[in-house]
Amino acid sequence: MVILSDAVYVAEVVGLIYGGVNQFIIQAVGMILSIISAFGISFIVFEIIDLTIGIRVPEEDRSKVWSC
Repeated sequence: MVILSDAVYVAEVVGLIYGGVNQFIIQAVGMILSIISAFGISFIVFEIIDLTIGIRVPEEDRSKVWSC
């Protein structure tokens, strides 16, 4: 147990619990930016697919398949 008691104080930067919110803010901003960029890129890709070959099944094909 003596070995582990010194390990707590080795880090020079304090954590979120002890008042170090800078890293938390950086990670929160990074998370928000990655969500926005994933949505934006996905939207652009789906729009390109929709304009070229279409995403939805045509109505006449849909009525053939789903008429049971």
